[in-house]
Amino acid sequence: MSHQSKIDMDVKCNPMTLSIEDNDGADEPTLLTTADDEGMDSHASPESDFGPHGDKHTSIASAEVTSTSAPGNLLDLGNDDDYVWYFAIGAMLNPISMRNRKLFPLRSRAAVLMNHRINFFGSIGVAEAVPALGEHFHGVLHRVDRATMAKLDSIERDYIRRIATARCYDGNDIECVVYARAHHGDGCSDVGSPETRDAKRRRWGLLCGKQPRAPSPPVSTSEDKPPQQRYLDIMIMGCRHFGVAQEYIDFLETHESQPRAAPHELRNYGNPAKDAPTLTLEEVNKGTGRDDQPLFLTFRSRVLKCTLDRNSKPFKEFVEVHSQVGHIGEMYVSKVAYDPKYGVPEGPADFTKEHCAYLEDLLIGYFEFSGLPDAWTPVAWFKQSYRTESTIAPSA
Repeated sequence: MSHQSKIDMDVKCNPMTLSIEDNDGADEPTLLTTADDEGMDSHASPESDFGPHGDKHTSIASAEVTSTSAPGNLLDLGNDDDYVWYFAIGAMLNPISMRNRKLFPLRSRAAVLMNHRINFFGSIGVAEAVPALGEHFHGVLHRVDRATMAKLDSIERDYIRRIATARCYDGNDIECVVYARAHHGDGCSDVGSPETRDAKRRRWGLLCGKQPRAPSPPVSTSEDKPPQQRYLDIMIMGCRHFGVAQEYIDFLETHESQPRAAPHELRNYGNPAKDAPTLTLEEVNKGTGRDDQPLFLTFRSRVLKCTLDRNSKPFKEFVEVHSQVGHIGEMYVSKVAYDPKYGVPEGPADFTKEHCAYLEDLLIGYFEFSGLPDAWTPVAWFKQSYRTESTIAPSA
């Protein structure tokens, strides 16, 4: 029996089988269960799909994660032209992370990504799927529409979509999309499918709404490090929620990680000059980055100004993000860099000083990872209230 056949048999007969090398290199109706989706899910096991009230997997205590779908009427799953299976491997394993980004899959199920291995890369240890014949790892399939895929493209802008094959725990294979770095291939996998490369390119455009992008440089040129413990906790919670095989959860729980920084280790942008002004909310709100206005974020009682070239792509992207989330940096970072330790505060006054300091360190790390370490500088003060106390700008 060939090595590939042995792996295929193992996965079909025992979804707990895991074949991943530990790599210390290097992320509001209820979910549908009755729609057939042209037979795609007619054999789905009850352990793989969510019940109408999110009651199949309740290992996460918080009621926040019992459903990731948006409120409203139940939706038709649609046909293959309108929907696609997206294979989540990192933060998108977690329903809270999905909801924080306003991503609402129609249904979700645990599965195995065939002919790929998981790798963690960059200074903060981000997960990626690397093509690897005969290898596989676990994750979650989300059924999403074109609009959701467009949002994911914006979030995963340093990656390309890649067509792959996922094997559900009932043994059925489903063609899906996974995000990968461009230098691992052009997005059209040759593995595990009878389709030709040209046919896959055509199907890619049909399913995903766009053609593969031209290869771009790797996301980070820094030395690869293990994933942050925060990141692994998010993945583990998501895997438990959607019923991913325990052996894969064990793999994540024992994986080398970067521990959360101690309070004295947290980085910050420093303070504005001693004679810096204290801006009003009206003045801060003018800092939208549009019409020759500066781009402002408020963070820990300070106003941060974006220093990037106004004509650069990153500056324009930040302006767009600002238009959607506003100037409060803590609110934005707490959603895109959700940490189970702190949860998701509902408003600015729900943050503790410790949480804010932690979020600022994460923000600095993200921009260093993206090659933009000097993107923000403190220019003024801003009065900010915390959960238990208020920070007032010092007198000049």
